[in-house]
Amino acid sequence: MKHFCGIIAHSHAEHLNLLCKDLKSKGIEFSIHLDAKSRNAMMSEMDINQQAILENSFKVYRGHYSIVKASLELMRESLKVNYDYFHLISGEDLIHNSAEELDQIILKNGNVNFMNFYSIPIGNESKVKNGIPMEHYRHYALDDGLGLVKSKHFPANPWIQAMHKSFGKWRSYWRIYHRLFARKMPDIHFYAGSAWFSVKREMIEYFVEQERNQNPLFKFFENALFPDELIFQTLALNSHFAEDILNNDLRYIKWSENSPKRPVVLDQKEWQIIRESQTAFSRKWRLNINQYEQLATSIHV
Repeated sequence: MKHFCGIIAHSHAEHLNLLCKDLKSKGIEFSIHLDAKSRNAMMSEMDINQQAILENSFKVYRGHYSIVKASLELMRESLKVNYDYFHLISGEDLIHNSAEELDQIILKNGNVNFMNFYSIPIGNESKVKNGIPMEHYRHYALDDGLGLVKSKHFPANPWIQAMHKSFGKWRSYWRIYHRLFARKMPDIHFYAGSAWFSVKREMIEYFVEQERNQNPLFKFFENALFPDELIFQTLALNSHFAEDILNNDLRYIKWSENSPKRPVVLDQKEWQIIRESQTAFSRKWRLNINQYEQLATSIHV
């Protein structure tokens, strides 16, 4: 099999540089989307072939549609070359296997698409990651990243902000707003899951085709929290690919115990667990060259 890694990166150029050299040594092709906020600084610290870095880059924010845009750019770029499996990873990942060993993991699991997912019934009690009610997707838009949620219908101007400040403490104010300005939810079953996955080329072609054909889900998720953890699962599980998806993303990620939960930076205490996990990638890491080489040797399976 041939493999392709689409890498979304925004910081820690030293680790990213080592990851790219590791992929190259294993014969795995890759492309990188560098966050436009840090692109110039990152490029000045990297000594890989800069043709692997996408020319078209965006400012990327956590919980924002910009992550979906970056993912789609990597998918489109990947289709210029021949491969069997596409792996969407971050610039803080570590790959555990050679290409041949990655083949064995895939074949052992039935040569399927690897994607973490769970079903989300649309209702007042339904939750997506980080405890956000699914019902909120009827009312809120996102501007410039998590923490800057604003109403789709009320513009961010001083008068409107003053109204929110004056009346927002009363539930009746938001109850009236929700009744008057709710947007229609797509007539589709929603799924959520990890933003990172390993899928066949055919699924990547499907995602790109759906975006090119202006599937209304893309427009809907432009105004949603954490769309990168919803849109690809929702597209895939409502398609003919649904029966060919294993609920396993082949990733080892350790989550914080605090809320909201975030992936913690890993260290050598995780080595044995990772070695036994039968995963292909882990995150997140921030390693220098000595640490990277030592860890890559230690967890090699």
